[in-house]
Amino acid sequence: LARLGVGKTWYALYLCYLYWKQGLRPMFISLEMTELDVGKRFDALASGISYSGMIKGTLSAEEIDEFIKYKNEIKTLPNKFFVAAPSRCDVQKIHQLIKEYKPSIVFIDYIQMVKATKSKTFKDKRFELEEIIYDSKEIAKKEQIPIVYLTQANREGKEAMPTPDNIKEADAIGAGA
Repeated sequence: LARLGVGKTWYALYLCYLYWKQGLRPMFISLEMTELDVGKRFDALASGISYSGMIKGTLSAEEIDEFIKYKNEIKTLPNKFFVAAPSRCDVQKIHQLIKEYKPSIVFIDYIQMVKATKSKTFKDKRFELEEIIYDSKEIAKKEQIPIVYLTQANREGKEAMPTPDNIKEADAIGAGA
């Protein structure tokens, strides 16, 4: 939980990096960025180079050397970091991706953009979030992996440090979790 622009995605990618370095198989599902954008952010973080320098093409010679060294190193590692960026995502799609890639842990950026199921329609986002959380818990139990959702604070959490009450639709997320 954090406000817009604080670094939820970066932190989740950093956790993915730590799991990956331990030999695990993390998966990051982004509903806001492309797979390429997530991959670039992960590569910058994992290689220790500047993401903005990578994007702007202003890396130093040392950073370029570090990046080349990192790229050569990852070719030798048996575990993979998986990224998915479906244009629309529901809980069934998440389960399908988990079964296909068999990750050790899944991060999803972010819960308010996930749909419960293709066949159900909800008038209230609260009820849809309860369904998403319930179904996600069932998947996590069945596949025996943690599923971590990122969530954005509502407007009340904009100025001060957000609390769980500042989660958009907090009561639904809190009750389900």
